[in-house]
Amino acid sequence: MNSRRNRRILVIDDNHDIHNDIRRVLNPPSEDTRLNLLRAELFGADDTEALPPQPRREEYVVESAYQGIEGLELVQKSLGEKQPYAMSFVDMRMPPGWDGLETIEQLWRVDPNLQVVICTAYSDYPPSKLTERLGRSDRLLLLRKPFDSEEISQLAQALCQKWSLQRESERQLELLAAQSEITENRLEAVVECSADAILSIQSGMIQSCNAAAERLLDYSARELCGRSLDCLVAPEYLATVRTRLDRIDNGESVPPFEAQWLDRHGRRIEVSIAVSAIRNHVDEVVGKAMAVRNVGEQKAIWHTLREAREAADAWTWAKDEYVAAMHRDTSAPLDQVIDMLDALLETELDDAQRAQAQAIRNRVLTLAETICDVLHRAKSGPKMLD
Repeated sequence: MNSRRNRRILVIDDNHDIHNDIRRVLNPPSEDTRLNLLRAELFGADDTEALPPQPRREEYVVESAYQGIEGLELVQKSLGEKQPYAMSFVDMRMPPGWDGLETIEQLWRVDPNLQVVICTAYSDYPPSKLTERLGRSDRLLLLRKPFDSEEISQLAQALCQKWSLQRESERQLELLAAQSEITENRLEAVVECSADAILSIQSGMIQSCNAAAERLLDYSARELCGRSLDCLVAPEYLATVRTRLDRIDNGESVPPFEAQWLDRHGRRIEVSIAVSAIRNHVDEVVGKAMAVRNVGEQKAIWHTLREAREAADAWTWAKDEYVAAMHRDTSAPLDQVIDMLDALLETELDDAQRAQAQAIRNRVLTLAETICDVLHRAKSGPKMLD
């Protein structure tokens, strides 16, 4: 299904009136429907002259379950049909079956992405008990009874939007990860087929090399890996090579330079050496990549390597642009909701209304922070989502 428009909601409550109330809030009848009902009430069912159709706002798909196990079956069915629910309103007490906590535990076992609003009276479990049983989760919100229509509407809008944003973010991250893997595979393939000898160096020791390095130095990869780089450099060039590598460790860039290396048999090889830093996700230098070629050989392969690196940077830029766009597209609607709530709080309200409005504002702020955190982690890299 199109995750950007998932407005499927499951109501799990043993009270049929609750189901009807939530449906009326989320899918109010259009104006022409109201007028037709009023006409039928005043003049009788036979007077059914059609009124001009009125535009109707986007509806939610609201489905019902009256016991926890029935709700679990519907969630399992929705997943099998690839039509998952974005959220669920779950009552705390539903005798004689599972209570709300058991129901939520069962739902999350089969669908960890489901957003849940647990509906409870003040006499039910305190929040500390809910946390002890279900843990701290941004997928769970508590709604105290009795609740009003505005709370239901705001929660449905916010949580459906949150579910959709998370799925879209996950989908984009999967695409970016797949593209990154392709780029890495391309880079590895280019390195392996390169005519230049390419080695990775860490703490002065050779960590890996390609087939060209084996041919150049007449060592096998097994013999080269774990060997000190100093063993391959002619004595009079050791100081030059070490100085260049130290500059790399200090964050400097080093232009290509010439030196002499020694192969297995001690034969000297005139080489041109290019060195670059290998950095981790926090931009720390963790090693060096060294490309070595016989002086005079063509540099076409090195240009190919540079293009592969630029392709990887392009994918990183595309990811950051996407995350920035997502932030712009999601922050504005939430800011509007907060502004509306601020305006509401400035009007004359009784204590209960003010408390409810403030509670909704706090929930929207929490949602905004959660979305910002998700997007920040997405921009930082897939590993931070683990």
